[in-house]
Amino acid sequence: MKLKLKIVGLKKSVQGRIMITGIHTTPIYIEGIGDDKKESIKKFLYKINFGVSDEWAETECMTTAAHGSTHVIDGEADVIFNKYGLFIYDLVIDKAHKFLKQLDIKNLKLTLNNCGVEKCKNCTELWCSKYTKGMYQAEHNHLDNGELFSFVYFAKYDPSKDADLTFVKDMSNAIQKGFLLENSPNTLPEELREHPVFCNHVTLDNIKEGDLVIFPSYLDHQVEEQKHDGPRITLAGNLFKIINDEKCNAVYEDMVERLFTFLYKMHIKKRVTN
Repeated sequence: MKLKLKIVGLKKSVQGRIMITGIHTTPIYIEGIGDDKKESIKKFLYKINFGVSDEWAETECMTTAAHGSTHVIDGEADVIFNKYGLFIYDLVIDKAHKFLKQLDIKNLKLTLNNCGVEKCKNCTELWCSKYTKGMYQAEHNHLDNGELFSFVYFAKYDPSKDADLTFVKDMSNAIQKGFLLENSPNTLPEELREHPVFCNHVTLDNIKEGDLVIFPSYLDHQVEEQKHDGPRITLAGNLFKIINDEKCNAVYEDMVERLFTFLYKMHIKKRVTN
């Protein structure tokens, strides 16, 4: 889908002479939270079990996400979040709706639940990641099942030492023609190599502990290698459109699926033993 760029904020006479505007500019929301909430989240993090991220490709960190680690019991973190961390849901949703208001997006209500049911407590997309020396996360985005926005909260973070969150700009076609490559006729002159307009990796400036960053889920991003012991700890998750307020049937469907899987395995086992 192609959209026309509408130039706003300049008088017609000025537009005819000179202007600087943006193309493909993506807004990102950043806001620090209060000290009381920061301390509550830090205390909450000690109650959660982390596992090695053996389910995420080219990534080495510790996570509470069952989709990221086989060492994490599916749903265990959700139980802890529901018992001790419900205020985190409210905090993220409040900031996300402020973001929508600034973007002039109306009549869209968001939830952390991938089922689209606002009050569901079983389908929340929220997890923690921990990085110690040598750990990192590969380039990825959060598009999988209807995600609209994603977020990262910097729960334990020293900007002078800890690894950066880096957003990746797709310049693959330009790179195929030698752009950004050494000894290429299309490589950049030295004066432009560090300018953000010509970089394919952009790091957010001035991020500090206690900041919440919200961005569209399609944006590719990564965590650079952690250079010191840390730990660097973040909360991350996804936001979905509220579809309805009906009771979520995802748990029932999951139970049925597990039952059929169990019966199938028993059937195969019976056939083999007979």
